[in-house]
Amino acid sequence: MKAITSHFTSTARGFSLMELLVVVGIMAVLAAVAIPAMTGNNNAANLTSAAQRLADEMRLAQQTSTTRNLPVEVRFYLLPDPTNTSAKIYRGFQSFLVNDDSTYQPLTKASFLPTGITTNTSAAYSTLITEFTPLTSTFSVPTAGTTYQYVAFQFKSDGSTNLSSAPNAGGSWCVTLEPQREKEGSTPGLKANFATLQIDPLIGRVKVIRP
Repeated sequence: MKAITSHFTSTARGFSLMELLVVVGIMAVLAAVAIPAMTGNNNAANLTSAAQRLADEMRLAQQTSTTRNLPVEVRFYLLPDPTNTSAKIYRGFQSFLVNDDSTYQPLTKASFLPTGITTNTSAAYSTLITEFTPLTSTFSVPTAGTTYQYVAFQFKSDGSTNLSSAPNAGGSWCVTLEPQREKEGSTPGLKANFATLQIDPLIGRVKVIRP
């Protein structure tokens, strides 16, 4: 029996150095385009989540103040920046029930903004932060203990707030959240993407404003 011989020449071969360099170059270009887009998407999702959580916190505080017929205090915590521990940013919040004997009882657990999301501390965009002198407390906060400062406002038992009709700086009572590493937008002092939580001092209504 004669051995069967193949009439086909194998085309399987390794990549040449030039081909490998071309492939690596294409992958690098794709990564350069994709990574910023993914980061932007993550920032947008984190910002939306953070704004919703803070709005829910304020609405729960107001609702509780009316149902319990007691003031509820909403605190904003000044804490070390997880991306730069030598700096501090307002990135935590928590609500407290103010009892008849003026003691403070935690209504919620401390919540924290996602890494990469911070509070804009401009007087124009975060009057709930800039209009008050930071205070200290003996109440322990996760990751910070008692070595922190905070600013706060209260919802009264009728659902209104203890805020004046307007901030000293003018404008509205608000706090603005934004990604730390995003470029500035068309409005001076604001990032291209942001979320402003605005509160009506007379009726306690919370509104979220997005660009």
